Amino acid sequence: MALKKTVEFKGLTVTDAYNRVSALTILPGNTRMEFGVFAMANPESAPFFSFSEEAAYDLDGDNPIRQAYEHLKTLDRFQGAEDF
Repeated sequence: MALKKTVEFKGLTVTDAYNRVSALTILPGNTRMEFGVFAMANPESAPFFSFSEEAAYDLDGDNPIRQAYEHLKTLDRFQGAEDF
């Protein structure tokens, strides 16, 4: 699973960049999670950009990775992103 989104990075446009969640950790208390996001030109390439994100976690909700992707879609930088 990943998100597909055209991104601008250091003056370059990467069309349909592959954005993957990685290293997800449920924080103590089971109400928050943190994870990394790697942006790649395609699924086989090395990341050209990465960042960390923290989000609410619902213990009774969908699996944590799915919750992370759904959280990303709420961020301005991922508006219009498509599941990949």
